[in-house]
Amino acid sequence: MIGVLYGKYHQAIRELRYIVDSMGQAYYLDAKHPEASISRKLEIVKEIGKQTFGSRLIDKLDLDHKHKQELKSLYSGLSKYAHSSYEELEPLIREGRGDWRVTFAFDDDQFSRTVEFTNKVMDAVYLMMFRRFPDVARRVSTKARKRMKELGCSLSLGSLEVV
Repeated sequence: MIGVLYGKYHQAIRELRYIVDSMGQAYYLDAKHPEASISRKLEIVKEIGKQTFGSRLIDKLDLDHKHKQELKSLYSGLSKYAHSSYEELEPLIREGRGDWRVTFAFDDDQFSRTVEFTNKVMDAVYLMMFRRFPDVARRVSTKARKRMKELGCSLSLGSLEVV
């Protein structure tokens, strides 16, 4: 994420989307095939192909409907910046702000958006980790819970209350 400090927001958002996909895959494989070796899990990813990322993958996770919808919304938001889209092209055309795509330049709006996405992705990662490993969730300190609340980690904080 150091690239964000140098204005490489597009790459950072793509990496965040990759993290959501990777964590979702790991969660799915560990939940559905807990005894499988890492090699077997890789074969399973190959077998199910396109179902191993994005909304299709989120639908397969053993999360409640609300959490799935929030993860899909996050993934959709990340995708709008990972591909050419209105959200990405609009400032280029209307405001002539194309410099952040091709130069190392700081852009306050893009920086804030990337930080917000980072916090949401970490919230999603914590949610899946706490759901998969309830013992970890039980050990989250009061200080960590407070910080998560400050960062708006509503998904993961809600899962802590259940544990």
